[in-house]
Amino acid sequence: MNALLCHSTIIPRSIHFEDNDDGTRTYQLLAITDMDKSGQADKWMWRAVARRGELTISEYPYTEVKVNWIKDSDKNITSCV
Repeated sequence: MNALLCHSTIIPRSIHFEDNDDGTRTYQLLAITDMDKSGQADKWMWRAVARRGELTISEYPYTEVKVNWIKDSDKNITSCV
C-alpha cells in the first residue's frame, strides 16, 4: 500500500535547546541544501545534503548569533521525481 503525505500536514515536533550559564541559548539545527537544477544527479534523481549543527543566540537584545556545524554529520538525501 502506498502512503500519501499531504504537504499541508503539520507533523508534531519538539524544539530542542539548552540554556547556557552565560545567558545564551543553544538550539539543535538541521540545514538541508536546495534541490534545484544543480542538485540533479540523474535524469529522474535529485540530491541534497543535510548537515547538523548548533545555533547559539545571545541573551536579550539578541545581537549575536553563532552557528557551530557538527563535523562528519553530512547525510545525502535523494528523491526520485
